Amino acid sequence: MKPHIISAAFALMALSAGSALANTEEAALTDDDELTLACFDLEVGYMTDFGEGLSVDWLYGATVGTSYVFNATKDDFHKAGFHIGVYYGSETIRAVPGFCSQHNSQRIVPVTVDYSYHRNIADKCTAYVGARAGAFISHTEQKWKSHKIAHTRCAPTVGIDFGLEYEISEKFKWNIGVRFDYSAAMLQECEPVDQATRGWVDEVDTVTTTIHTGFSYSF
Repeated sequence: MKPHIISAAFALMALSAGSALANTEEAALTDDDELTLACFDLEVGYMTDFGEGLSVDWLYGATVGTSYVFNATKDDFHKAGFHIGVYYGSETIRAVPGFCSQHNSQRIVPVTVDYSYHRNIADKCTAYVGARAGAFISHTEQKWKSHKIAHTRCAPTVGIDFGLEYEISEKFKWNIGVRFDYSAAMLQECEPVDQATRGWVDEVDTVTTTIHTGFSYSF
């Protein structure tokens, strides 16, 4: 895990948690306030892991989904939704004397239900903290010369999310955040030096970090 990614993650955590716990008097919405309950969400992100839980060092991808705002006041609101995405990455494992180089690839499809709590911290800007649960459907491949081996696993996943959301217009909001997910028994392709003793794949409990940004459109 690169130091600047860890620093950015914990800075967002501190900001979001502090804002969510702020003791600010809540006021009910008036009849003049507009509240759109349904949203379409689109985001892109960069995923890596703590330790060696993935078959590759990093994955890029995107998610789409729908969400709904509820229990809104002038100071805060709650949001819940369903999202699905795809992340992909590949890398070449170092060559071992007497072996050819091994090329690994991994595709992760996250399928989750999400909840987040948003609180105003400035004009048109909220900080949020959230949680989600679902599964990471992971497909991995390793190739060397003309040989290819593929594996697929649906790993149960839970996660937490911290970030900021800014209102660009009445319909569009921009967000940026960091997400931590725990996936149970995800398959990891073994390196050539380990295959004689460990086989082709390991089952590894994996903690991933995703830096993400995107837009939400209200309708």
